[in-house]
Amino acid sequence: MEKYELPENWDWRTIRSVVMPKETWSQSKTPRKTFQYVDIFSVDNKVGIIGETKTIPGDNPPSRAKRVIRVGDVIFATTRPYLKNIAVVPERLDDQICSTGFCVLRPNLDQVTTEWLFYICRSNIVVDQVVPNQEKSAYPAVSDDEIYDSEIPVPLLSEQRRIVNRIEELTRRVEEARQIRKSTVEEAARYIPAAIASVFGDGQNHGWVTKKISAICEKPQYGYTESACHVAAGPNFLRITDIQDGQVEWNKVPYCKCDDVGKYRLRTGDIVFARTGATTGKSYLIKNPPEAVFASYLIRLRVGPSILPEFLYWHFQSSTYWASVSSGIDEGNRPNMNGTKLANIEVSYPEDKAEQRRIIEYLNSLQAKFEELKHLQGKTETELEAFTSALLSKAFRGEL
Repeated sequence: MEKYELPENWDWRTIRSVVMPKETWSQSKTPRKTFQYVDIFSVDNKVGIIGETKTIPGDNPPSRAKRVIRVGDVIFATTRPYLKNIAVVPERLDDQICSTGFCVLRPNLDQVTTEWLFYICRSNIVVDQVVPNQEKSAYPAVSDDEIYDSEIPVPLLSEQRRIVNRIEELTRRVEEARQIRKSTVEEAARYIPAAIASVFGDGQNHGWVTKKISAICEKPQYGYTESACHVAAGPNFLRITDIQDGQVEWNKVPYCKCDDVGKYRLRTGDIVFARTGATTGKSYLIKNPPEAVFASYLIRLRVGPSILPEFLYWHFQSSTYWASVSSGIDEGNRPNMNGTKLANIEVSYPEDKAEQRRIIEYLNSLQAKFEELKHLQGKTETELEAFTSALLSKAFRGEL
């Protein structure tokens, strides 16, 4: 890192010169019945705090449980330092143990405050110095010495406190903005299921007709099994292999040279279901697909003329569907959607397709607004991260 000119009464110093020696623990020398153990997964690197820890028996500690931490220490994960798994040790974890995967920085309070050291480490000043050293090794980590040898700007303690107060005032506003946007997205996420329930809720068929899936769709069909067809050279198909949270995973596969391969081809309006695994029962509406087949662990429904595919898809997002489909999922260690039982599920719908379209447009508009909110939340996160980075940069140049 290229040093920049500091204000008067500021100095460049190594971290080593402003921290106390690290403290090592061993059960043989200082026995403990139990202790709270902090590992890298305990740190929330978005906000820089220590979350959940593990209670570990002292007579059976992890091999890396060797660093004593005290309230006010700053712990800095040495693995992938660019992720900034950095946090201050709170009072509840005073005199507990952390992994040797952390460099424990115990500030010499005559030189630096805990908060100054924490924000310095959370800025890019230290990371920019140590990350190049990480790249020299096949394993993305740096040593404690490389962190200790990093240089940081150090003003008088009174100036440190003034700047830290300003940082915390501004970052508090940043966090408030983040939480407002997050709450808006969470509220919208709750509104969509409520809107779906208002359309498809129990006993709310609005005078609609009620029919089984078998009466309004072709027979449910299981997907393509490579072992059942010999694979030969030819055009590559995309295969739909998974469904998760309203998304599908497409994989490239060799062409299945069967006489009836056409029956596995997907077209707009098909609805596919996950029939095994953690996503059992979830569905996806196919729109403008590439040339593709669907895998054997999926079931396809091809809708008949009496109901619009998108209307039926929205029904499959409702609690009414999930209540009825629960009996169609075999209980046990491996949930399984049975196509026959799927065919027997009843669906209520308006015979008037214009009404179906109105409902589709209503639910689609809500979904579009929700997706836009999620997009804005993502932009907000990016903008706030950029703001925080710029804020810290100004702070440690003495411009705040």
